[in-house]
Amino acid sequence: MKKVIIFRGPTAGGKSTIARILSDKLHFPLIDIDQIKHKISGSVHSPDYETIKSWFRAAGDEACKFLKECQEGVIIDEAFRDQELLNETLGQIDLKEYKRLVIEFKFPLEVHKERHNSKINKIHQDVNQVEKYYNEYERYSIMSPIRNDISINDPLLSKEQILDKILRSISEL
Repeated sequence: MKKVIIFRGPTAGGKSTIARILSDKLHFPLIDIDQIKHKISGSVHSPDYETIKSWFRAAGDEACKFLKECQEGVIIDEAFRDQELLNETLGQIDLKEYKRLVIEFKFPLEVHKERHNSKINKIHQDVNQVEKYYNEYERYSIMSPIRNDISINDPLLSKEQILDKILRSISEL
């Protein structure tokens, strides 16, 4: 059965790094919603909710295209702060035909800020943006929760340990 693997969580948590590594390892296409945002809207800083939903629908279209082309699976990388945005992406995918795995990367805010400061982050230059996005993610997650299959919340785990945890879960799907 084909797999839809979803990475979610606030900015600067490591989800994109692990998603890229996993995509290479499994040979699954990676759909990065940040790239879709820039294709559709350029560098819009305060989009309305309908614009945001259009980004997630476009990601769903791309995922369907890959899955129909007989790919074994697809990886989708983005915050997915609430169930409605996840539904926008997965709405066209018949989940009876696919196994879904939702992986959340979420640490205490200070860890996200520290990770942001320890590398050059081309998307969120200002560390205050990390806090803003983190708080927004928290607020939406409470209002419209998403069931996570895996929670990555231990900042001491290495990339290898995180990948092992995810690969074990994928093999059990």
